[in-house]
Amino acid sequence: MSNPFDPKSHSPGFGLRVDRESRIDEDHPHPIGPEPAAAPMSRHAAEWGLASLLAGAALMMTGAVVLVFNLIFWNAGPNVLDQSDMHLALVAALVGVPGMVGLCIASVTFGGRAIHSAATRRQPAGLALTGVLISGGALFLWLVVGADLLAILFSFVR
Repeated sequence: MSNPFDPKSHSPGFGLRVDRESRIDEDHPHPIGPEPAAAPMSRHAAEWGLASLLAGAALMMTGAVVLVFNLIFWNAGPNVLDQSDMHLALVAALVGVPGMVGLCIASVTFGGRAIHSAATRRQPAGLALTGVLISGGALFLWLVVGADLLAILFSFVR
């Protein structure tokens, strides 16, 4: 590392420099032209984090909608569906609820992979951390919603 008080080892700062040949003004600090594309490994953590965030957000919104459905179904279920349809709904819930919980677990796993990638590649982990938090909330919500839906359907099936 260079000595900060040594004038010969002066490294250029991050500000604008006016000693360049092209004399770039303050309004246009970068030369006009195509930006180089980011390398795939330079955005590895961000892509996994974004996948986790989007999947977790979609699963959380779906869980909220199903929770409202559960309330409506609890109030009007036996009057709307006969017993054979109730059995079909129970089979669908026994397949669908573990499937949604599995998707939530996969989303949390994607976020964990993004955090690990950000730590090993020294990249920002904002999307990764947000994805894990949203996906964890979606997992908790789907555990509650799934238990509620199954409890409702088991109470209606005779």
